[in-house]
Amino acid sequence: MRSMTRSVRLIVNPAAGGGKAKAHAAAIVPLLENSGLDVSVVVPASAAETAATARDAVADGIEVICPVGGDGTVNLTLGALRGSESALAIIPTGTGDDNARTLGHDCGDADLADMIAAGPLATVDLGMAAGAGWERAWLSVLCAGFDSAVNDRANNLEWPRGQAKYVRAMLETLAKFRPINYGVVINDDERREFAGMLMAIGNGPTYGGGMQVCAGADARDGQLTITVLHELTKTRFLRVFPKVYSGAHIGHPAVEQFEARSLDVSGAAVAFADGERLGELPVRVWVEPDALRVVSPAIA
Repeated sequence: MRSMTRSVRLIVNPAAGGGKAKAHAAAIVPLLENSGLDVSVVVPASAAETAATARDAVADGIEVICPVGGDGTVNLTLGALRGSESALAIIPTGTGDDNARTLGHDCGDADLADMIAAGPLATVDLGMAAGAGWERAWLSVLCAGFDSAVNDRANNLEWPRGQAKYVRAMLETLAKFRPINYGVVINDDERREFAGMLMAIGNGPTYGGGMQVCAGADARDGQLTITVLHELTKTRFLRVFPKVYSGAHIGHPAVEQFEARSLDVSGAAVAFADGERLGELPVRVWVEPDALRVVSPAIA
């Protein structure tokens, strides 16, 4: 489907970045056009429209689809992009932007425009998750535990903005949090039960704006990297959890990390992926190798 002029469609979330996404799109469009790209822009009015717009772009044979927004906006395009010939390039304008970080799209607009224009196409793995009546593709991290409860809380806070919002949500969540009794089946074979504070399943290494919760995860290895923080007192938890920003939590006696191709998870928790609420456990999670085409020198 490659043409002489690479076709690009921007899918703009007008609410992303505190309403700055439309201005960001307007600023980068001339850079893309100056790079010789055939650019079109769509501004969907809802999450459902965003997903539909991505499907339309794939059906139209658009070569590069560019969500302009945060991780949630990216996530809404993944169902359409999964297994298609269209490639993903992210124009990050959100709070966390972990998907952009994973793919090396967290750079300046001029460099990003050059990458979209001439960058090589590669493939990466996609995470998949299914629960009662739903199925969803995701790219960075799926979490179910304290971290997903924090995400749920943060999504309902209007103040403060940015990373400070997650700090407030963490403290408020911890006040009422109790360890979760997890049941897991690893690769349809190994069964385990344990009490834990969180379980993060990584196709990429980060969530929450660069927190290295699944440090070492590689979106090209056909595996998911699972990080479990086992039961701790709240005092010890407060000592361990901040280390997730650097990845220094790996190696702590209460932290376990392993790899799997699939995982069935049950427990009294809600699953989030790419910062988006998926649904309550139980959930089946698996990896689809090479299911997503991307524009990324960092991956090629």
